[in-house]
Amino acid sequence: MPKLKELKPNLRLANGDQLKGYISFALAFVSVLLLLSIVKLYSVSYDYNFHRAIEVERVVGLHENVQETSKELIRQGALVGFKDYDEKYDIKKCIYCIEDHICSPFPDPPPPVLCDPIKCRDCFRDYDAEAWSHDRAIKYFGKVKSPYNFDPDFSVDMGDPDIKVILDANGPYQRNGYRVNSIIFKTDFPIKIHSDKFNISSTSKIGEGVILESSGNN
Repeated sequence: MPKLKELKPNLRLANGDQLKGYISFALAFVSVLLLLSIVKLYSVSYDYNFHRAIEVERVVGLHENVQETSKELIRQGALVGFKDYDEKYDIKKCIYCIEDHICSPFPDPPPPVLCDPIKCRDCFRDYDAEAWSHDRAIKYFGKVKSPYNFDPDFSVDMGDPDIKVILDANGPYQRNGYRVNSIIFKTDFPIKIHSDKFNISSTSKIGEGVILESSGNN
């Protein structure tokens, strides 16, 4: 019996140590779970911000691409339009046009009658050359006006640019003495980009007064 009495305190001590161990283990386990949940939440937030930054960067790059492509197509179209007109019409035929006051008066004795409305149709006129060049520039620009030409995830909304073609006659250019000098944007040209997929909308513009050199150095 004495031995049994001596053993009872020892048994109680052992049970207390086990309880403390269980509590410590539970606290440690909960702490690990909490830490893992915090790390997971931070990871999700970081992942979202990272992807959002990539989406924004895509929009910025898309604006640059749209602007540069639009300007280059306008420039190419203006040059092609002028070239077609320059090859079709001849400034020497303007001598047959009475509205240019070339047909009369002539010195005495007068030369053979030159006024000829049929031949006059082939007269090269600078304002008509500008109009052909302008119209072809707009036609070429139309190649990019499909909303999803650049990126299937983004729609690009643009109108027609308000431009003016400027000719140069200060040298022996082409067959009729003219060439395209530059194209100028007469007003701001806005570009709108939107994506339902990424919930992003953005605008940029080619500003009023921007000049496109005929050589492409702009």
